[in-house]
Amino acid sequence: MSRKGRVKLKDKPIDKFRKFVRAHDRLYYVYKFFRHFRDGQYFRDLNIQESDGGPNRWFRFKTYGDMNKDKALYMIRNNNQTSGLCAKLNGTFGYLTVADFFGFSPVIEWITLAYQRDVSGVENIFEHYFEQPSGISVAEAMQSYHLEFSPEQAHAILPSPLSSIYSVPSDERIALYSKAIKKFLRLNPAAHKHIYGCVESILEGKKTLGVHSRGGGFKGMPWGHPVVIELSEHIAEAKKAVAEHGFEQIFLATDEEETVKQFKQTFGDMVVCHSEIMRLQTDGKSFDLQDLGAMAIYMRDSRPEHGYKMGLEVLTDVYTLAECQGLIAGPSSVPYSALYINGGKYEYKQILYKGIYGIDVPHRHSKGDKAGHRYIKHVGKLVKDSEKQALK
Repeated sequence: MSRKGRVKLKDKPIDKFRKFVRAHDRLYYVYKFFRHFRDGQYFRDLNIQESDGGPNRWFRFKTYGDMNKDKALYMIRNNNQTSGLCAKLNGTFGYLTVADFFGFSPVIEWITLAYQRDVSGVENIFEHYFEQPSGISVAEAMQSYHLEFSPEQAHAILPSPLSSIYSVPSDERIALYSKAIKKFLRLNPAAHKHIYGCVESILEGKKTLGVHSRGGGFKGMPWGHPVVIELSEHIAEAKKAVAEHGFEQIFLATDEEETVKQFKQTFGDMVVCHSEIMRLQTDGKSFDLQDLGAMAIYMRDSRPEHGYKMGLEVLTDVYTLAECQGLIAGPSSVPYSALYINGGKYEYKQILYKGIYGIDVPHRHSKGDKAGHRYIKHVGKLVKDSEKQALK
């Protein structure tokens, strides 16, 4: 039959309905919701893919100026005043992974009194140690054509959702974070020179077992923090690893001098650590001061640029742990940062995990000591004062 002789069929009622629904965004959304309600995979796929000509529901880019019209800028912010540097770093790794997944250009801002060089001003702490991954400053980003801000919580597109920041990372998460780190994260020249100078001088090409032992505030059993791994457990695991895997030395990263003393009594000259790093003199006591950021605020008058130096010291431990051939650690942001930067290259890895208080272990409040409560009260006042000053 010729084209001229063909009879044009009328749309069926269902086809008319579909066209009507497709022409109205809200109706089409409702239609898809009910049609696919039983199909969980459909909604998972929808949340991680571009659909219907636009990005998914998580992102709402806005225009703040005429700069960078060819880039989708993703502002990653962490302005928690008392969190430790590696807690900020781990959160940033997640958002860098989001940026890598969707092709965004990340811009990073950490504003906190804890690690500032000059406590009288407001500084982007991230730039003390790292280069901006997209070569774009925060000020420039705020004048750009396409800009979105990272939310308070990590995106659900990441694998193995974490019940806590201290949950043991899956191999899949390590691989994703490592890919984003290689793409986006670069130490600035000054930090790179200092950190890798320390790494090379302490590892000296030897097969090294990295051990991270977290003490300090973890011993006070704070809610939402891990059950502390006892020093005896770290030592026992290190003995086994050395015997079975032939490590030539042990690099120890810890926040307590007592831990260094005990390791050296057990392993002697096998133990090496960065001698210039400031550690707590706890004598085995527990402290209510859990976060390194809070500690940096409390101790900021102990030496010039204490906050900045404290951040540089913890990063030196992280990058040294990442260059070791083995790792033993409890749940903490410091060894997790090393895991992500190492990217799964460890010959031997043992994360000692006994649960999180208030999540998978019943929480028992710690009374703490009077000094610990004075620390918290004093830090709280410092934070409030610094925030008022920053708003002026």
